[in-house]
Amino acid sequence: MRLVLGSLLARCLALGAPLALLPLACGGGSFSGPTDAGGSNALVEGGTLAEGGHDGSPSDGDPGGPKTDGPMPAVEAGATIEGTVVDAFLVPIAGATVSAQGVTTTTDSKGQFTLQDIVRPYSPVVAFDGSGSKHAYVFALESRVDPTFQLLNDVAAAPRTATITGLTPLTASGVVFADLPPTAPAAGANSTAITLVTTTYSLTPAWMGDTSVGATLYSLQWVASTSTGMPTSYQGYNSETATLTAGQTTTWNPLAGTTPSSGALSVTATSSTGYVLADVSLYVRPPGAVTAGPIVHANKSPTSPVTFVTPALSNTTFVACAAQGTVGTPPPYGVACRAGLGPSDNPQIQMPTAPTLISPPQTVGAGTQVSWNAMSNAVHLLSLEPASGTVGPSIYVMTAGNFVRVPGGATLGFGLTPGAHYKMSVYGFVPFGNIDDATSPGGYGAVAVALRNDQGPPSDGALGFGGTAPVTVQ
Repeated sequence: MRLVLGSLLARCLALGAPLALLPLACGGGSFSGPTDAGGSNALVEGGTLAEGGHDGSPSDGDPGGPKTDGPMPAVEAGATIEGTVVDAFLVPIAGATVSAQGVTTTTDSKGQFTLQDIVRPYSPVVAFDGSGSKHAYVFALESRVDPTFQLLNDVAAAPRTATITGLTPLTASGVVFADLPPTAPAAGANSTAITLVTTTYSLTPAWMGDTSVGATLYSLQWVASTSTGMPTSYQGYNSETATLTAGQTTTWNPLAGTTPSSGALSVTATSSTGYVLADVSLYVRPPGAVTAGPIVHANKSPTSPVTFVTPALSNTTFVACAAQGTVGTPPPYGVACRAGLGPSDNPQIQMPTAPTLISPPQTVGAGTQVSWNAMSNAVHLLSLEPASGTVGPSIYVMTAGNFVRVPGGATLGFGLTPGAHYKMSVYGFVPFGNIDDATSPGGYGAVAVALRNDQGPPSDGALGFGGTAPVTVQ
């Protein structure tokens, strides 16, 4: 099953159609010195790998031999790699194939795998068929012996869903949202807006994991400005625990609860050159909650700074995100978020310039070089995905660099159909200075997944998308 970034552009940026969360091609790096240490011709001009004992022919994605700008590193003894493969929501994926340096294994029911005698750095290929077509993810120049490989455009299984309905406690605007525990990661928005004319509400929370799950339900209501739709004061706040069971309906009629006092949180959002501020959003995270539910999107021609009236609730924190866009189909964009804010903080948010492709090729094949303008302190994901109407495998690659060469069948275990129409995109994720940081247990996709769900990310971070270029397979 593919994961789709269904709302970020349409709802937050209001600049274009939804786009796939991680379409992606093959990754390498902007660096000098080390090659993949596995004894294969893995790096080409600082680009990407072609592992698995290939012969160096063009069909292997290696149009030459290994070339570096510095001395070859000392080769260490082979290490034992004990890692985990997880999906977009950090749920373990069983049955994924992991390959490196001619060694191949399959993940167990907990998503765990072991590779023996691997020389670091190595560049594993993780393949998964859960979407109905093969997806291959390449992690260029990995050094961890305990990596977590997050497959950001896949989910391990279909999410569970339930329904929550009830009466609104007050005649006022607001939001109702469900907070789920870390063992049941949210797989949807899990929130619904309340309008001034609403007397009932309904939401359909989605989660990964067990059929039944404990949840905390929150309601927050406010008086909204008739011109901007933003809160001017708060009228009610309430919460209650409940058990959600997939396929069943839970009724919750929240009481008005407490009447929060107000703070003022002012966001100074700085756009990159050539971009336009498109949205500044505010999320609320109650004490102990995983979810930061949405309060408001200031996306009606916003100007910085944007001041939000906040509910001054004890031990409650806020997340502010700012998004910028430019012209394109779909348009490049950049989003940055600050988490852990107090009700009267004054955060400054610098939105990132998207990692746009540099003279993208019109045709691609094994060994084709693809370059982009890199984001600072970021890992990048380059995608090669079937265009609309095309059926075929997808290639997804993570790299800390700014250019790659597309790998061939000897690396991936499959090839692309000549003449097939594909689309190429590049994303950047901050703050990850190298691949090892991005393959830590928390993964690298928290900002993307949270924004897809219209939730505030758990920590500071940024995301950039450089647009899409059509390509034809050679």
